[in-house]
This record gives sequence, C-alpha cells and structure tokens, in this order.
Amino acid sequence: MEMNTRLQVEHPVTEWVSGVDIVGEQLRIAAGESIENLGIGDDGYAIEARVNAERLVESTTGLSFQPSPGEIRECEFPEEEGVDVIAAAAEGKFVSPYYDSMIAQVIARGPDRATTAAKLADYLDRVSIRGISTNVALVKRILRDEVFLRGDYDTGYLPEFLTRLDAGELIAEIAEAAGDDDGGIGLDAIAIEDSDELKVIAPSTGIFYGTPSPTEPPYVSVGDKVSVDTTLCQLEAFKIFTPVRLEDFNAPDQPPLYDPGRQFEVRRVNVPTGQQVNGGDLLFVVRPVGECGGTRASPPALTLNKARIADEDVRAPRQRSALITRSMTPFGSPAQRVTTTRSCSGATNTTFPPAPMAANASSDAADQGLRPGLSHHMNP
Repeated sequence: MEMNTRLQVEHPVTEWVSGVDIVGEQLRIAAGESIENLGIGDDGYAIEARVNAERLVESTTGLSFQPSPGEIRECEFPEEEGVDVIAAAAEGKFVSPYYDSMIAQVIARGPDRATTAAKLADYLDRVSIRGISTNVALVKRILRDEVFLRGDYDTGYLPEFLTRLDAGELIAEIAEAAGDDDGGIGLDAIAIEDSDELKVIAPSTGIFYGTPSPTEPPYVSVGDKVSVDTTLCQLEAFKIFTPVRLEDFNAPDQPPLYDPGRQFEVRRVNVPTGQQVNGGDLLFVVRPVGECGGTRASPPALTLNKARIADEDVRAPRQRSALITRSMTPFGSPAQRVTTTRSCSGATNTTFPPAPMAANASSDAADQGLRPGLSHHMNP
C-alpha cells in the first residue's frame, strides 16, 4: 500500500467536487494551522483530460504511441464557464524531449458523468494546438465512447478501444490538427542520388541512444548486416524510449521503403549517443545487400529498470494483428533482460509479459464510487 502525500496531477478534480482548495490547505498545515473543522462539499462531477504531446503511428508492426516534442506554432484554449485549464503550452514555446509529455490539463465540471464528459469533449473540439501532435483527438473519442460512459471497463480498456477505431482516420485527424500535412516519409526523402544507399532519418525530436546502456555494445556498427526488424537505436523523449527499426518506416498498404525481404549493410552511423536530434535529421546510411535469411535474435537486448511497458496483441477491424507498445526505459539496476526473436515473415517471440495500459482521463463522482481504469479522487 502506497501513500502519496504530494499533490496529484488530478487534484483539481477533487477541488471542484469537494469545494476545498487543497493547495491552500497544505500551506495552512505547513504554517501550523489545523484542518480539524474543514468543510468538505459533495457537489456534482468533474473529469480531467491530460493533453500529451504524442502521436499515434501505424506501421507494418502495428500501432504505437510515440513522443512528439517540438515547437508549438499555434495554441488556443478558449475560456468557458465550468472548464478550467492548467497549461504549459503556448504559441512559440518549445516542448523539450527532456521532460514529461503532458502539456496541459483540462478539467470540466457538471452535474453528472454523462453531462460532464460531453461538456469536456465539446470543449476539446475547440482547442487548437499546431506544430506538435497531441492526444486530443483520441481523448475526444474516449469521452464519447459508450463503454467509457457506462463505466464498464478496466485497465485493458484502451487496447480494446483501439480495435474499434479506424486507426487511419484517427492518425489523419491527429496529423491535421498538428498542421502536419506532408504525407509522411517517401522514397524521395531517403534515396541518395547516384547511389543504392538509403538514408534512415529521425521520425521525431528526441535524444539518440546507440547502445542499450553505457557498458554494453552498440545496437549496430558500420559494416553490420541488419534486417528490417533490427533495432538500430533508441530515441528518448519524455522518459519514453522508442526503438528505431527500418520496418517502422514501412506504412501499411503501401510499397515498403525498406524491403522486408532484404538485408541491409550499415554504411554510416551519423549521430553520437546522447545527442539531441530533430525530426528529419540523418541517423544512419544503409545499403541493401542480400536476401533476409531465417529467424534471428534481435541485437543487444534492452536493459529495463521499472519499465513502463504496455504490449498488447489486439485485432484491428480488418482482422490484422496490431501491436500497441509504449515507454521503455533502458538504464538502471537491478535489470530485467528483454529479448525478441522475429522471423522475416514477422512472427515474434518476446520474453517480457504484457502490462496494462490506461487512458489519460481522471474523474471524481459525487457518489464517491470507484470506476475501474480511471484515477479517482474520493473526498477526504
């Protein structure tokens, strides 16, 4: 049992329902005053949505949530009665990859769960953030989902919910909201003129890590032969480590940029470990050299300490397998070793067990009832 005496991110939810200024009361306690006669209200319902700088990416390996740091070109949170906004986001601000992905909290208040969820979803329809991708489009869908509104769910809700969505439509809406209309990376972006060599460019802003840990060998070195499923490096942003593999650039239902039936020779490693890179920066140069042969183990295994991993195998509406992955932390001790074996056909065998994944929404009901899958704040 853990007791956290600090304020939680969702404390405005409790403040709105209880009518207690929790921050002010903490200061009064620190000054030696008493809260013995503190009056606690029980008024209505409140829900908080966390706005995170992240994007949903679909590749031949499935769906993944990836960080989206960068400069905010436009930011608008309209003023509305019954809606409170706590934001670190503003026009011209740069969202650094070094810190947390949450850039704003939006809290709505209403008489009951359904009304409050609808109010928050309608408000998010009018929020505009351009320059970086956010999870706003996903949160709006959750707030309007019948399963969510019934409160009949658990920590497996998000993977199941994603199977009921049109992933391509959601990804397109996220990109449009961010002002990203370049259509993704094409062959012209990775081809090198008068050469059969290909570029591997950074998909987003992050910190480049070429080794699993300072004491372990690099994922790849110049001269190595790799398959499209080989981890070339990790990009870290918001404490989330995202593997970079050639297959991640191959979009579903489109000709692959990197042929999954070929091996590739690493011709150049362009970035030292620990350096920040921006989306579009050159990471590697590779050259196709031959056919992919047989099942192989992935290069140096990731070393994890208290890793936050969500790895769920789900079925998309078109009955293909989708992999939903999130944050991996490769440093620390004691360590847990994670290895993956993958064949050229795409079959995988991973040694770590799946962990649940929760939606970014918090609520507090007037009836003080706990609902699975949400972080609730009951009145003191």
